[in-house]
Formats: sequence, C-alpha cells, structure tokens
Amino acid sequence: MSFEQKKCNKNLIIKNVPFKKEEKTEEIVSIIIQQLEMNIDTKKLIGKRLSTKEKASIRIELPNKDMRDLIMKKRKEKCVMKLRDCGLPGDNNIFFNENLLREKQELISKVRKYRKDHNYKCARVKNGKIYLRKTESYQAKLIRSNEDLRKLLEGPETE
Repeated sequence: MSFEQKKCNKNLIIKNVPFKKEEKTEEIVSIIIQQLEMNIDTKKLIGKRLSTKEKASIRIELPNKDMRDLIMKKRKEKCVMKLRDCGLPGDNNIFFNENLLREKQELISKVRKYRKDHNYKCARVKNGKIYLRKTESYQAKLIRSNEDLRKLLEGPETE
C-alpha cells in the first residue's frame, strides 16, 4: 500500500448529501455521526466538501484508522441511513466509503460495474483493498488492478 493511501486510510467519504450554499459542513458531519449513537467528540472531526457540485461528497478527516473502522461498523449495523433520519431535508440514502486514491476509486467503479453485469453478490473495499465475491459461499477475490478484472473476463470462473 502506498504512503498516500496510508494517509487516506483514517478518513471517510460520505456520499449523497446535497450541497447547499453557505452550509456548515462540520455541522452536517456532526449530525450524521451523532445518528450512529457513538460517543465521539465531533468537534475533533474535520469535514470538507470535495467540490461545490450538487451532490459533492464530504471527506471526514478522523484522528485515526480505528475510529474510521468503528464508524464504518456502526454504519453497517444501521443498515439504511437516510437524510431524514438525521433531520436533514430529503429522502436520499447516505453512503459511507473509505477514502481512496483516484486510481483505486476508478478501479472500484469498474469492479462494481463488473459485479452488476456478471451477477456477483458483492464488491467492497476494506482497508483500501478491493474485493469481489460471486456468492456467499465463495471466498472474496482480491482485485488489485485492471489486469485482475481482465483475467476474470477472459478466463473461466474458478472460485
């Protein structure tokens, strides 16, 4: 794992929260994190919009990777989290993702498309690594590159 990715590993990306001019991003982050019912001092979290587009993602800079993992675990326990659950306007689902470098972001997009096109059960990221699983009974495959995806397309599926 690159040094740059290790720096990103303590951060989270929140997606699908509409941007509003003059919003206070840290307040939005605080509201969303509080909804996870965690005992976290949200004043120590730094939230930044990645752009000013309507559905620009928010990057949360956390003190350490352990806190990121705990937040991801709590988020998973909630199953579905919607804007209205946080007292924010709208009915969008809120998505939490690991902060990845652009190269990995592009790869996970391709892996997710491959998952959908080839009826795979799951494509996920854990600790900056991308995994693809055909069904619950198969072991997840580590996808490191476009080459790994190409091999899946060319060869017979042997799980």
